[in-house]
Amino acid sequence: MSTPSSAVPGALPLAWPDKYLCLDPDPTQLRFAGALRREGPPPAHEELREMLAGAVGQVPALGYRVTGRGWRRRFEPCPDYDPDDHIEFVRYPCGQEPALCVLDALERPFPHGRSPWSLQVISGYRDTEHLLVYRVCHLLQDGMGASLTAHALLSGNALPPPGPPLPAEPVTAQHLLRGAQFLPRFLQRPARWLPAGRPEPGPALAPVVLDRSAFDDITRSTGAGTAQICLAVLAGALRAWAPHHWDGTAGRRQRRGLPVHMTLDLRGPRERTTLGNHVGIVPLTLPCGEASPTQRLQQTLRQADYGRLGQYRRLLRGFLHGTNGAQWPAAWLCRTLEKPRPLVTMVSTQVDVSRLGAMELLTIPPRPRHVPGGFIFIHQPSTITACAAFHLDHPGTGLLPGLLTDALTELHAATTGHPARGRAARTPTKTS
Repeated sequence: MSTPSSAVPGALPLAWPDKYLCLDPDPTQLRFAGALRREGPPPAHEELREMLAGAVGQVPALGYRVTGRGWRRRFEPCPDYDPDDHIEFVRYPCGQEPALCVLDALERPFPHGRSPWSLQVISGYRDTEHLLVYRVCHLLQDGMGASLTAHALLSGNALPPPGPPLPAEPVTAQHLLRGAQFLPRFLQRPARWLPAGRPEPGPALAPVVLDRSAFDDITRSTGAGTAQICLAVLAGALRAWAPHHWDGTAGRRQRRGLPVHMTLDLRGPRERTTLGNHVGIVPLTLPCGEASPTQRLQQTLRQADYGRLGQYRRLLRGFLHGTNGAQWPAAWLCRTLEKPRPLVTMVSTQVDVSRLGAMELLTIPPRPRHVPGGFIFIHQPSTITACAAFHLDHPGTGLLPGLLTDALTELHAATTGHPARGRAARTPTKTS
């Protein structure tokens, strides 16, 4: 029988979002990674061991593991932290694409009984460069937790030890009314959005780097935030990727747009916790059926209004952090009724690739089996890194980076009245 959490010194219960993820039958689908592509020879083992020697002291969450089953799932401190348990050197044949190397290395098992994270060094695929990869299980950390961890380790700052979440603010009738406006979107029928053709076996990955200055120009012209612009750009790219789905021939329902789930950080304004999954989802409809880039942005602004999202976030926090005993049944009900929809994730980080001497940041989002595909946007001070990941390699996946570039350029020209300065985007790596 599992030991109750209260009997294990330092143990913490899993929050409701973690319990929802626990329902996935294959935990390897919950791993994700961020990789710096760097020139030169890979670092030596001793250099990495010195870097990670004080990791648990700087980020105490890295000293925890997930134990127990069902209701007794909990975070428990790992005894005897050893940096060598979290350092991996992986070599691939010359000519292998970097993104596919990271995707393959993501599947390697974590050491049994240890905290499920590692620092991987991937080399061999090219003689003149290597990849430095931080990968972690989504049950241990979410994207914001991983971002805070990376910033702390690189800057030498320390993060507070894990603890119970801060009490949620009281949910008012206004929060219920505003939040309830999102609920009908959960019931929308999925829309066709993938190009025609038969998927090939194997995963697909399509990364691209977008110039931050184009986003800043659009913000100054329209007042739209970075996340809102990302959604409008994604809608334009998906419209161009499968135009026959949105040209009016698929029926009125299809022309309304593509229902997606966007992740929402549920941390309070004073919380900097890096342990566990503090993510909710909000249903949105990408206006892929709208031909005008400015109208796509306007429709996105109406849906993803930051004030309405704030009310919805407070509603979710009030429910998920409460003690009403309904979290587990709600998790089962959501997983049973959830429709297969693309997942869109936004992560803001102070880790800037250009200041680290790296050529690019490759991001691999988690790929739960019930999610057909996912898009992640990493907001850095000087760039926006976007990545699309799918369970199967759909025909034309390699076109997505260029389509995201074109959609950003089109939106920039339509909202500012002049072309983007310099290159709006670049495709960092060849994709499958």
